[in-house]
Amino acid sequence: MRLTTTITALALILTGCATTAPDGTTSTNTRPVVDAGYLRFVSTFSANLSPTEQRLFNAAHGPSQAPNARVLTLLEQQPEFTTTFADYRGKRLSPARLSRGQTLLAEEGAALTNISAATNIPAAVIVALWGLESNYGQNMGNMNVIHALSTLAYKSHRQAFYRQELNAAVKILAGGHVAPEAFTGSWAGALGQCQFMPSNFIKLAQDGDGDGKKDIWGNRADVFASIAHYLQTHGWRPGQPWGEPATVPADLSGLKRSTRGLTERLPLSDFTKAGVTPQSGSWPAGVTQARLFYPEEPNATPLIVYDNFDVIMRWNRSAFFAATVLQLADHFTPTPTPSQE
Repeated sequence: MRLTTTITALALILTGCATTAPDGTTSTNTRPVVDAGYLRFVSTFSANLSPTEQRLFNAAHGPSQAPNARVLTLLEQQPEFTTTFADYRGKRLSPARLSRGQTLLAEEGAALTNISAATNIPAAVIVALWGLESNYGQNMGNMNVIHALSTLAYKSHRQAFYRQELNAAVKILAGGHVAPEAFTGSWAGALGQCQFMPSNFIKLAQDGDGDGKKDIWGNRADVFASIAHYLQTHGWRPGQPWGEPATVPADLSGLKRSTRGLTERLPLSDFTKAGVTPQSGSWPAGVTQARLFYPEEPNATPLIVYDNFDVIMRWNRSAFFAATVLQLADHFTPTPTPSQE
């Protein structure tokens, strides 16, 4: 089994010739932080790659000898689990983000119209996801993706998931979609303006303008087409509202909600029996199941949410994220659904 250049650095550490901080930066003034278990993990992972993939993996990973400490800190501080929905939503639906999205919806009208017509995904939803994920391409993340994913595959509560994503990230490098030195993204390994996880890039990224590339980092047409293809693939239902305000009784003890205020998918008859009904007075046509989203916090608005809400939760499993994205889309829509606050 071949030793990788990443592991070769261990010998340098033991002789005092290399110094590396937990975040991957080097220093000549301090001894390196070394995690022998992490080095074994990286060596074992790399040994299962082809020679070309090993070279790309090592080049992208860099000289770090330990997990990325910043990644592990952020793993424990995800805002969906540390804040109220009101604060989460308020920070993301800023006046600047609302205004910028409206401007870009007009500027990119031709590309969005074409993609929306081909996929039946509303342009407003495409732009809302773009806006929430990367602030319309301005914040794509500056973490070393290979180091971040190696960290999470080695030490997180979802090791198998992140190992799969690490494998997909190597495939992206091998496919020539991005250079090793430019392979940066979020702390969790999400990529580009739409913040696709590597496996989603492999399966769902699209060439939106016919130039033969799937450039979700710099090509807006590719970003829009990739977002639309994801939603289409995961069952977006054209013409169906994503949710609406609900009338609820004082006692909701019969409906089990998560810590973030979301019930399981239930038949509409279960909600009717529990005294939960749409404020509009009737259920939408074609809908057979729904959820109640009602965070237990002051001034929360109870919402009945439908299939398209679940589609957004396939993108990001946070109910806070899904509700915020869809309310942003409502802001962009000339005749928004009743769920807009």
